[in-house]
Parts: sequence; C-alpha cells; structure tokens
Amino acid sequence: MNPYKLKAITEFLRGELKRISTSYDDLLACYGLDKQLLPDEQEAVKRELAAIAEAETFMDQFRASVERWL
Repeated sequence: MNPYKLKAITEFLRGELKRISTSYDDLLACYGLDKQLLPDEQEAVKRELAAIAEAETFMDQFRASVERWL
C-alpha cells in the first residue's frame, strides 16, 4: 500500500477512533473504505490503527504512573 495513502487514512481515522467506539471493520465500513480499498489495504489500515491504539494505551498508562511519582 502507498505509505502516504496509509498515513492519510490513519491520521483521519485516528481522530474518529477516539470519537466513535467501534470495531475497525465497522469504522472502515462507516466511511466506505471497505468498498474503496482492496482487502490487503484494509488489513494494512487495521494493523496501523491497532498499533496506534496500543501505543496510545501504553502512553496513557505511562503518564499515569509518572504522575504518581511526581
């Protein structure tokens, strides 16, 4: 998948993911990306969103632990 296309899609959906609590499949369908992207592109977007969510969860936990020590 074109890395710029992936970055543009995930940056847009990243904000939506915080606003809307839903599965990645539902999120892609909500914006019609399930019809616009090839299956391997959809999987790339879902993997990237999962990695972003994991990093954000880690950073939230890290911030909370740091705040306890300050």
